[in-house]
Amino acid sequence: MIYTLTTNPSVDYYIYLKDKLKEGINRPTKYDFVAGGKGVNVSKILSNLKQKNICVLLAGGFSGDYIKYQLSKDENIEVLLIPIEDNSRINVKIRCNKNEIDLNTIGPEVTKEKQNELVSVFSKIKDGDYVCISGSLQKGMIETVIRIAENVNKNKGKLILDVPNMSYDEIVSCKPYLIKPNDEEIKHILKTDISFPELIYEIKEKITEKGINCLLSLGEKGSCYISKDRIILAESPKVTVINTVGAGDSLLAAFVYMLENNNSIEECLKFATATGSATVKKATLPTKDDIIKLVNKVIIKDL
Repeated sequence: MIYTLTTNPSVDYYIYLKDKLKEGINRPTKYDFVAGGKGVNVSKILSNLKQKNICVLLAGGFSGDYIKYQLSKDENIEVLLIPIEDNSRINVKIRCNKNEIDLNTIGPEVTKEKQNELVSVFSKIKDGDYVCISGSLQKGMIETVIRIAENVNKNKGKLILDVPNMSYDEIVSCKPYLIKPNDEEIKHILKTDISFPELIYEIKEKITEKGINCLLSLGEKGSCYISKDRIILAESPKVTVINTVGAGDSLLAAFVYMLENNNSIEECLKFATATGSATVKKATLPTKDDIIKLVNKVIIKDL
């Protein structure tokens, strides 16, 4: 089974403008409300791939109710919600003239009682289960994630971290199977200014030598898988970019989906990179058919 965890989910309020954003009153051509958060996006892509998964959330208030309502309509997603007192955050996503303006709020703090309840959820993980923890953590949540990691590892699950505000030492202490940073995030984690591809060797020295695999998102360039034994580069096909929200989450979701279905690392990386490219081509998350059209356009290279 694949679990996703989003400690700080959101309602993403999309506003579409035909003209440039200006001071005063603006008249959107359309708007939409979407259940958001990095782990939520992973669950939704998994569902689009017809992969059943469990989406664990800390959410509350009217916005939390909306997030649960939206996700519960999906037959491939089992929602496991731990209710909190405060409203879940609402982010504003403005789209105008091919420009993206995002106003992402901090979100509510979580009581110790609810954090303990969350930790207990992951005491039931089974051998071989994947647990994807995605998104920046609220104040006081990093120690809770470290406790969750202990439960996952004790039960022989496979922990995957995509958490930009965890430090190098905190990540290593979690003993994850895989991390999924982008190139800027990994430079921040490693406290280095070295750029890709030289960055690979720093990742090998400080990450993979600790037994942690790395799925590195490189944006329009593609992605790179780095382990103790392998360095594999996947070059993305050229596509017209419409919306970049969720591209990294799509990369991760597709990679885990392929792992869960016993594919080789090369096949995992190829399919995942195609999924990231398919995501930026659309205003909504891609279908499996969208992805398949791009798979054979991804170029795989061993480095």
